[in-house]
This record gives sequence, structure tokens and C-alpha cells, in this order.
Amino acid sequence: MKMKTRYSINAIVGMQLCLLLTDCSGQETVVGTEESQSLIDTLSVYSSARLTFYYTSIDRDSIQAIARYVEASYERIVADLKPESLTTIRIFLYSTLKDVHRAIGWPDAPSWVKGSATGINEIRMISPASTDLDATVTYDYMLSCLVHEFTHCISLHVNLRIANRPRWLWEAVAIYESRQFVDPKKLEYLRNGHPPSLGDLSDINDTRIYQVGYTIMDYVVSTWGIEAVRELIRSNADLVNTIHMNEGEFQEGWCNYVTDRYLK
Repeated sequence: MKMKTRYSINAIVGMQLCLLLTDCSGQETVVGTEESQSLIDTLSVYSSARLTFYYTSIDRDSIQAIARYVEASYERIVADLKPESLTTIRIFLYSTLKDVHRAIGWPDAPSWVKGSATGINEIRMISPASTDLDATVTYDYMLSCLVHEFTHCISLHVNLRIANRPRWLWEAVAIYESRQFVDPKKLEYLRNGHPPSLGDLSDINDTRIYQVGYTIMDYVVSTWGIEAVRELIRSNADLVNTIHMNEGEFQEGWCNYVTDRYLK
């Protein structure tokens, strides 16, 4: 199976499945309460070396390939983020959006919600083979989204309170580790020197984090190394005590990095 490493802007923005559900207080929402036991009982189970998959008949012939894809990124992501301990992560794949939304406890969710990391050791999302997916959403892209959600779970193993705190870091780490790169040359606001602020990128209604998250982490890793990413996760993005920059200085440094590396 040939895997793509670059994705269209529309695909990155359109999916937006990378949110750990939180309630208004910022705490993790209890999910899955709408999912009936009868639906769970219809799912088949496949265990790879370090993951357990629950899937429907549409993934029967491809579940081993799906597992291999996620497993192929497992050691790299764990080595990058270095959680102190790990639990077995369960991945539930559903054939319809209706089933996904019911499983995450959000039955009236908008159609762009394709799944979520629903806890420290659990992912629930639509199958890459689902006919509910728009034709512009590729199978390979959906596989990368599984790795994205897996990264969220590993981030939670590093810091249980990192989910959307802040959102720009939470998403940028997952985008970087799942290699969901968007070429800055395709982003007019970056070409014109009008980048979003970190505050903008932490707004739940601002989708640009899915376009620029990779380059933010690329800047961090290239400048301070992967250890800085771990420290940012552990500290909920305490920039001053981690990389000795305030928010404005960090944003200016990122913008200069993007210009020098990608836009010249």
C-alpha cells in the first residue's frame, strides 16, 4: 500500500477529527455512553503487537494492513515523546458516521467529526474504507489520522492534562508526528506575512492549526531538539521556562523559520 506524506489543505481542514472531547471546564468528557452494547458486540477484534483493534466487516480484509501502518509509527512516536508508562491502546473503527457519533457520546455531531481520541488509551473513528467519507478524503489520509489520534493518546500518557491545553500545542504535536504536512507556499496568509497568533490557533473555531501545526513543531525540533517538545507537553506549553521565549518571541521565530525554510 503506497502511503502519501503530504495532504491537501482541504483534507486537513475538512477532517478536523483531532479533538479530544472536553467539557466546558476543560476536563475530559466521559464518552461512549451513547454506544449500545449490541453495537460493540458486532465488532470483530484483532490484536497486533501492541494495539487492539475493534472493527466491522468492511475492514475484515484490511485490518492487518491498518494495524501495520499504525505499528510502524509506534516506536518512533514513543521514542520522541517518552511517556513514563504505557497502557494498551484500543482503536475502534466504525462503518458509518452515525455509529462514530453515537460511540463518542455526541449523536448530533457535525459531519466533519470523523472520530476522536476519547481517552488516554482509546480511539474511536470512522473506518478509512467507509462510504460516508467524502470522495476528496483519501484512504491514506485516514490512516494518517489514526496515527494522529494515537499521538494524542501518547501525549496524554506524558501529561494527562495536556488535551487542548493549549490547543495549538496539542494539535501541532499530533500533526507533526503523523507527518500531516501542508506546504506553506499553498497558504496565502503565510506568503503575505499574516500568520495566525498562537491565541488564534487555540480557538476551537480556527482551523488553521491543521495547516501550520507541522511547521510549528518543525521549528521547535530544528531549533531546540525533540526534548523541547516533551518539555512543552509536560509543562502545558510553558514557553518561558522551557525555551526561554515569551509567546511573541516564539511566534516571530516560527514565522522567520517558515520564511527561511519554506518560502524563499
